[in-house]
Amino acid sequence: MEQIPYDTIKNTAPYGLEKTKEPSKLNLWKVLVFFAALMAVFVFFGSYIQYRLGMGGVVITELMFLAASILFVRLQKIPLRQVFPLHRPKGLALGSTAVLWAAAYLSMIIVNLILAYFYPAGVLGSGNSANLVITSIPWGIAFLVVAVLPAVCEEALHRGVIQYGVQNSLRNPWLIVLLMGLLFGAFHVSIWKFLPTAMLGAAMSYLLLRTGNMVYSCFFHFLHNGIQMLLLLPSGYMMGAVPASSLEELAYGYLRKILPVSIGLYLCFGAIIPFLFYLSHWMLIRCQMGRPIPFLPWGPARKKTLLWILIPTFVLLAAGCLTLMLSISSLAPYPWFSG
Repeated sequence: MEQIPYDTIKNTAPYGLEKTKEPSKLNLWKVLVFFAALMAVFVFFGSYIQYRLGMGGVVITELMFLAASILFVRLQKIPLRQVFPLHRPKGLALGSTAVLWAAAYLSMIIVNLILAYFYPAGVLGSGNSANLVITSIPWGIAFLVVAVLPAVCEEALHRGVIQYGVQNSLRNPWLIVLLMGLLFGAFHVSIWKFLPTAMLGAAMSYLLLRTGNMVYSCFFHFLHNGIQMLLLLPSGYMMGAVPASSLEELAYGYLRKILPVSIGLYLCFGAIIPFLFYLSHWMLIRCQMGRPIPFLPWGPARKKTLLWILIPTFVLLAAGCLTLMLSISSLAPYPWFSG
Protein backbone atom coordinates (compact mmCIF):
# COMPACT_ATOMS: atom_id res chain seq x y z
CA MET A 1 0.00 0.00 0.00
CA GLU A 2 1.34 3.39 -0.96
CA GLN A 3 2.52 5.51 1.95
CA ILE A 4 1.15 9.09 2.10
CA PRO A 5 3.69 11.67 3.27
CA TYR A 6 2.79 13.26 6.61
CA ASP A 7 3.20 16.77 5.22
CA THR A 8 0.25 16.20 2.91
CA ILE A 9 -2.19 15.25 5.70
CA LYS A 10 -1.11 17.33 8.66
CA ASN A 11 -3.70 19.86 9.95
CA THR A 12 -6.51 17.99 8.16
CA ALA A 13 -9.57 16.33 9.72
CA PRO A 14 -10.30 12.59 9.41
CA TYR A 15 -12.57 11.58 6.52
CA GLY A 16 -16.17 12.35 7.31
CA LEU A 17 -15.28 14.93 9.96
CA GLU A 18 -14.15 17.69 7.63
CA LYS A 19 -15.27 21.19 8.61
CA THR A 20 -17.98 22.45 6.32
CA LYS A 21 -18.66 26.11 5.88
CA GLU A 22 -21.97 26.93 7.56
CA PRO A 23 -24.20 29.40 5.74
CA SER A 24 -24.46 32.71 7.54
CA LYS A 25 -27.56 32.70 9.75
CA LEU A 26 -29.91 35.60 9.50
CA ASN A 27 -30.65 37.22 12.83
CA LEU A 28 -32.74 40.08 14.14
CA TRP A 29 -30.16 42.80 13.57
CA LYS A 30 -29.37 41.75 10.01
CA VAL A 31 -32.99 41.75 8.94
CA LEU A 32 -33.69 45.06 10.73
CA VAL A 33 -30.79 46.71 8.89
CA PHE A 34 -32.05 45.20 5.62
CA PHE A 35 -35.59 46.42 6.34
CA ALA A 36 -34.37 49.94 7.21
CA ALA A 37 -32.27 50.14 4.03
CA LEU A 38 -35.14 48.90 1.88
CA MET A 39 -37.55 51.38 3.48
CA ALA A 40 -35.11 54.22 2.82
CA VAL A 41 -35.02 53.23 -0.86
CA PHE A 42 -38.80 53.03 -0.91
CA VAL A 43 -39.34 56.42 0.76
CA PHE A 44 -36.88 58.32 -1.44
CA PHE A 45 -37.17 56.34 -4.67
CA GLY A 46 -40.30 54.19 -4.64
CA SER A 47 -42.66 56.93 -3.49
CA TYR A 48 -41.44 59.18 -6.32
CA ILE A 49 -42.05 56.41 -8.85
CA GLN A 50 -45.54 55.83 -7.49
CA TYR A 51 -46.24 59.57 -7.65
CA ARG A 52 -45.08 59.76 -11.27
CA LEU A 53 -46.43 56.45 -12.61
CA GLY A 54 -49.43 55.77 -10.36
CA MET A 55 -50.32 52.08 -10.31
CA GLY A 56 -47.40 51.34 -12.62
CA GLY A 57 -45.13 52.66 -9.89
CA VAL A 58 -46.87 50.39 -7.37
CA VAL A 59 -46.04 47.39 -9.56
CA ILE A 60 -42.38 48.44 -9.76
CA THR A 61 -42.04 48.90 -5.99
CA GLU A 62 -43.79 45.61 -5.21
CA LEU A 63 -41.45 43.74 -7.56
CA MET A 64 -38.56 45.61 -5.94
CA PHE A 65 -39.53 44.16 -2.54
CA LEU A 66 -39.62 40.65 -3.99
CA ALA A 67 -36.35 40.95 -5.90
CA ALA A 68 -34.53 42.54 -2.95
CA SER A 69 -35.76 39.78 -0.60
CA ILE A 70 -34.61 36.97 -2.89
CA LEU A 71 -31.27 38.65 -3.61
CA PHE A 72 -30.62 39.24 0.08
CA VAL A 73 -31.25 35.57 0.90
CA ARG A 74 -29.04 34.43 -1.96
CA LEU A 75 -26.21 36.66 -0.76
CA GLN A 76 -26.54 35.09 2.68
CA LYS A 77 -26.19 31.66 1.01
CA ILE A 78 -29.30 30.30 2.67
CA PRO A 79 -31.62 27.95 0.71
CA LEU A 80 -34.68 29.84 -0.52
CA ARG A 81 -37.08 27.12 0.65
CA GLN A 82 -35.73 27.56 4.18
CA VAL A 83 -36.60 31.27 4.29
CA PHE A 84 -39.74 31.01 2.17
CA PRO A 85 -41.51 27.86 3.43
CA LEU A 86 -44.24 27.10 0.89
CA HIS A 87 -46.14 23.83 1.25
CA ARG A 88 -49.39 22.42 -0.03
CA PRO A 89 -52.22 23.98 2.00
CA LYS A 90 -54.94 22.04 3.82
CA GLY A 91 -58.59 22.95 3.52
CA LEU A 92 -59.25 23.21 7.25
CA ALA A 93 -56.24 25.48 7.73
CA LEU A 94 -57.43 27.70 4.87
CA GLY A 95 -60.81 27.91 6.61
CA SER A 96 -59.03 28.83 9.84
CA THR A 97 -57.18 31.55 7.96
CA ALA A 98 -60.47 32.99 6.68
CA VAL A 99 -61.95 32.98 10.21
CA LEU A 100 -58.83 34.68 11.59
CA TRP A 101 -59.08 37.31 8.85
CA ALA A 102 -62.73 37.98 9.77
CA ALA A 103 -61.75 38.53 13.41
CA ALA A 104 -58.80 40.76 12.48
CA TYR A 105 -60.88 42.71 9.95
CA LEU A 106 -63.64 43.45 12.46
CA SER A 107 -60.99 44.60 14.95
CA MET A 108 -59.40 46.79 12.28
CA ILE A 109 -62.75 48.43 11.41
CA ILE A 110 -63.36 49.34 15.06
CA VAL A 111 -59.88 50.87 15.36
CA ASN A 112 -60.34 52.78 12.09
CA LEU A 113 -63.70 54.19 13.18
CA ILE A 114 -62.29 55.35 16.51
CA LEU A 115 -59.32 56.98 14.75
CA ALA A 116 -61.67 58.61 12.23
CA TYR A 117 -63.71 60.10 15.07
CA PHE A 118 -60.69 61.82 16.63
CA TYR A 119 -58.74 62.52 13.41
CA PRO A 120 -61.37 62.53 10.62
CA ALA A 121 -59.46 64.52 8.01
CA GLY A 122 -56.30 62.41 8.31
CA VAL A 123 -57.95 58.99 8.26
CA LEU A 124 -60.55 59.76 5.58
CA GLY A 125 -58.08 61.72 3.48
CA SER A 126 -55.60 58.85 3.53
CA GLY A 127 -58.16 56.36 2.29
CA ASN A 128 -59.58 58.73 -0.29
CA SER A 129 -56.18 59.45 -1.89
CA ALA A 130 -55.52 55.71 -2.21
CA ASN A 131 -58.93 55.17 -3.83
CA LEU A 132 -58.21 57.90 -6.38
CA VAL A 133 -55.06 56.06 -7.52
CA ILE A 134 -56.76 52.64 -7.62
CA THR A 135 -59.80 53.84 -9.57
CA SER A 136 -57.58 55.43 -12.22
CA ILE A 137 -57.17 52.06 -14.02
CA PRO A 138 -59.55 49.21 -14.95
CA TRP A 139 -60.75 47.18 -11.98
CA GLY A 140 -59.32 43.86 -13.18
CA ILE A 141 -55.79 45.25 -13.49
CA ALA A 142 -56.14 47.07 -10.17
CA PHE A 143 -57.23 43.80 -8.54
CA LEU A 144 -54.05 42.06 -9.71
CA VAL A 145 -51.88 44.94 -8.50
CA VAL A 146 -53.60 45.46 -5.14
CA ALA A 147 -54.61 41.91 -4.19
CA VAL A 148 -52.18 39.52 -5.89
CA LEU A 149 -48.82 41.33 -5.96
CA PRO A 150 -48.68 42.31 -2.26
CA ALA A 151 -49.73 38.80 -1.24
CA VAL A 152 -46.55 37.55 -2.91
CA CYS A 153 -44.03 40.40 -2.78
CA GLU A 154 -44.76 41.88 0.65
CA GLU A 155 -45.12 38.45 2.20
CA ALA A 156 -41.72 37.44 0.81
CA LEU A 157 -40.26 40.43 2.65
CA HIS A 158 -42.17 40.26 5.94
CA ARG A 159 -43.17 36.66 6.58
CA GLY A 160 -40.14 35.48 4.60
CA VAL A 161 -36.91 37.36 5.24
CA ILE A 162 -37.83 39.44 8.29
CA GLN A 163 -39.73 36.81 10.27
CA TYR A 164 -37.03 34.22 9.51
CA GLY A 165 -34.43 36.48 11.09
CA VAL A 166 -36.68 37.46 14.00
CA GLN A 167 -37.44 33.82 14.83
CA ASN A 168 -33.73 33.02 14.82
CA SER A 169 -33.16 35.63 17.54
CA LEU A 170 -36.35 35.59 19.64
CA ARG A 171 -38.04 32.63 21.27
CA ASN A 172 -41.15 34.20 22.82
CA PRO A 173 -43.95 33.74 20.23
CA TRP A 174 -45.95 36.74 21.50
CA LEU A 175 -42.89 38.98 21.22
CA ILE A 176 -42.30 37.74 17.68
CA VAL A 177 -45.91 38.44 16.69
CA LEU A 178 -45.83 41.89 18.33
CA LEU A 179 -42.57 42.92 16.64
CA MET A 180 -43.68 41.64 13.25
CA GLY A 181 -46.94 43.57 13.58
CA LEU A 182 -45.11 46.79 14.44
CA LEU A 183 -42.76 46.38 11.46
CA PHE A 184 -45.68 45.72 9.11
CA GLY A 185 -47.44 48.82 10.42
CA ALA A 186 -44.31 50.93 9.93
CA PHE A 187 -43.92 49.50 6.43
CA HIS A 188 -47.05 51.34 5.24
CA VAL A 189 -45.51 54.74 6.10
CA SER A 190 -48.71 56.29 7.41
CA ILE A 191 -49.52 57.29 10.95
CA TRP A 192 -53.21 56.71 10.19
CA LYS A 193 -52.66 53.19 8.83
CA PHE A 194 -50.04 52.13 11.38
CA LEU A 195 -52.24 50.52 14.03
CA PRO A 196 -54.75 48.77 11.70
CA THR A 197 -52.03 47.33 9.46
CA ALA A 198 -49.96 46.34 12.50
CA MET A 199 -52.91 44.25 13.67
CA LEU A 200 -53.13 42.53 10.28
CA GLY A 201 -49.37 41.95 10.23
CA ALA A 202 -49.48 40.36 13.68
CA ALA A 203 -52.27 38.00 12.58
CA MET A 204 -50.34 36.89 9.48
CA SER A 205 -47.16 36.35 11.50
CA TYR A 206 -49.13 34.25 13.97
CA LEU A 207 -50.30 32.07 11.09
CA LEU A 208 -46.75 31.46 9.89
CA LEU A 209 -45.53 30.84 13.41
CA ARG A 210 -48.31 28.32 14.01
CA THR A 211 -48.19 26.49 10.66
CA GLY A 212 -44.67 26.99 9.30
CA ASN A 213 -46.28 27.57 5.91
CA MET A 214 -46.26 30.94 4.14
CA VAL A 215 -49.15 29.90 1.91
CA TYR A 216 -51.61 30.74 4.69
CA SER A 217 -50.23 34.22 5.35
CA CYS A 218 -50.21 34.87 1.59
CA PHE A 219 -53.83 33.72 1.42
CA PHE A 220 -54.74 35.98 4.36
CA HIS A 221 -53.06 38.95 2.62
CA PHE A 222 -54.78 38.17 -0.68
CA LEU A 223 -58.15 37.71 1.03
CA HIS A 224 -57.91 41.06 2.81
CA ASN A 225 -56.80 43.12 -0.19
CA GLY A 226 -59.13 41.27 -2.56
CA ILE A 227 -62.21 41.94 -0.42
CA GLN A 228 -61.18 45.59 -0.14
CA MET A 229 -61.19 45.72 -3.95
CA LEU A 230 -64.62 44.08 -4.09
CA LEU A 231 -65.96 46.64 -1.63
CA LEU A 232 -64.43 49.42 -3.69
CA LEU A 233 -66.15 48.19 -6.84
CA PRO A 234 -69.53 49.82 -6.07
CA SER A 235 -68.27 52.66 -3.87
CA GLY A 236 -65.24 53.75 -5.87
CA TYR A 237 -65.80 52.73 -9.50
CA MET A 238 -69.53 53.43 -9.73
CA MET A 239 -69.74 56.58 -7.61
CA GLY A 240 -66.15 57.80 -7.82
CA ALA A 241 -63.88 58.94 -5.03
CA VAL A 242 -65.02 61.73 -2.74
CA PRO A 243 -63.75 65.18 -3.85
CA ALA A 244 -61.40 66.89 -1.42
CA SER A 245 -63.81 69.77 -0.74
CA SER A 246 -66.65 67.38 0.05
CA LEU A 247 -64.31 65.29 2.18
CA GLU A 248 -63.58 68.21 4.50
CA GLU A 249 -67.28 68.95 4.82
CA LEU A 250 -68.02 65.30 5.61
CA ALA A 251 -65.15 65.02 8.06
CA TYR A 252 -66.07 68.04 10.17
CA GLY A 253 -69.84 68.07 9.61
CA TYR A 254 -72.55 65.57 10.26
CA LEU A 255 -70.21 62.59 9.68
CA ARG A 256 -68.62 63.28 13.06
CA LYS A 257 -72.09 62.99 14.58
CA ILE A 258 -72.77 59.67 12.82
CA LEU A 259 -69.42 58.01 13.63
CA PRO A 260 -70.26 57.27 17.29
CA VAL A 261 -73.31 55.29 16.13
CA SER A 262 -71.10 53.28 13.76
CA ILE A 263 -68.56 52.72 16.53
CA GLY A 264 -71.28 51.48 18.87
CA LEU A 265 -72.71 49.12 16.24
CA TYR A 266 -69.34 47.65 15.35
CA LEU A 267 -68.42 47.24 19.00
CA CYS A 268 -71.61 45.20 19.40
CA PHE A 269 -70.80 43.19 16.26
CA GLY A 270 -67.24 42.91 17.56
CA ALA A 271 -68.46 40.92 20.56
CA ILE A 272 -67.99 37.90 18.30
CA ILE A 273 -64.28 38.67 17.79
CA PRO A 274 -62.96 36.66 20.80
CA PHE A 275 -64.98 33.63 19.67
CA LEU A 276 -63.65 33.95 16.11
CA PHE A 277 -60.06 34.13 17.34
CA TYR A 278 -60.56 31.01 19.41
CA LEU A 279 -62.37 29.20 16.59
CA SER A 280 -59.49 29.91 14.22
CA HIS A 281 -56.99 28.70 16.81
CA TRP A 282 -59.00 25.51 17.41
CA MET A 283 -59.29 24.80 13.67
CA LEU A 284 -55.51 25.10 13.25
CA ILE A 285 -54.90 22.68 16.12
CA ARG A 286 -57.54 20.31 14.71
CA CYS A 287 -55.80 20.43 11.33
CA GLN A 288 -52.37 19.77 12.83
CA MET A 289 -53.63 16.90 15.01
CA GLY A 290 -55.35 15.27 12.05
CA ARG A 291 -58.15 13.90 14.22
CA PRO A 292 -61.28 15.17 16.01
CA ILE A 293 -60.60 17.10 19.21
CA PRO A 294 -63.04 18.69 21.71
CA PHE A 295 -63.87 22.30 21.01
CA LEU A 296 -63.09 23.22 24.62
CA PRO A 297 -60.32 21.55 26.63
CA TRP A 298 -61.19 19.30 29.55
CA GLY A 299 -60.47 19.96 33.19
CA PRO A 300 -59.39 23.28 34.72
CA ALA A 301 -58.27 24.57 31.31
CA ARG A 302 -61.92 24.68 30.17
CA LYS A 303 -62.88 27.33 32.73
CA LYS A 304 -59.81 29.40 31.88
CA THR A 305 -60.57 29.18 28.15
CA LEU A 306 -64.19 30.23 28.68
CA LEU A 307 -63.07 33.24 30.71
CA TRP A 308 -60.63 34.26 27.96
CA ILE A 309 -63.55 34.22 25.50
CA LEU A 310 -66.42 35.56 27.61
CA ILE A 311 -64.72 38.46 29.44
CA PRO A 312 -63.63 40.39 26.31
CA THR A 313 -66.95 39.47 24.67
CA PHE A 314 -68.85 41.10 27.54
CA VAL A 315 -66.54 44.15 27.52
CA LEU A 316 -67.04 44.72 23.79
CA LEU A 317 -70.80 44.26 24.00
CA ALA A 318 -71.14 46.56 27.02
CA ALA A 319 -68.95 49.23 25.38
CA GLY A 320 -71.01 48.98 22.19
CA CYS A 321 -74.37 49.30 23.95
CA LEU A 322 -73.14 52.23 26.05
CA THR A 323 -71.70 54.02 23.00
CA LEU A 324 -74.94 53.48 21.08
CA MET A 325 -77.10 54.88 23.86
CA LEU A 326 -74.92 57.97 24.28
CA SER A 327 -74.58 58.62 20.56
CA ILE A 328 -78.26 58.14 19.75
CA SER A 329 -79.29 60.45 22.60
CA SER A 330 -76.93 63.11 21.23
CA LEU A 331 -78.55 62.78 17.77
CA ALA A 332 -82.12 63.16 19.04
CA PRO A 333 -82.27 66.98 18.55
CA TYR A 334 -81.52 66.60 14.79
CA PRO A 335 -84.80 66.56 12.81
CA TRP A 336 -83.21 64.59 9.93
CA PHE A 337 -82.33 61.82 12.41
CA SER A 338 -85.76 61.58 14.04
CA GLY A 339 -87.49 61.66 10.66
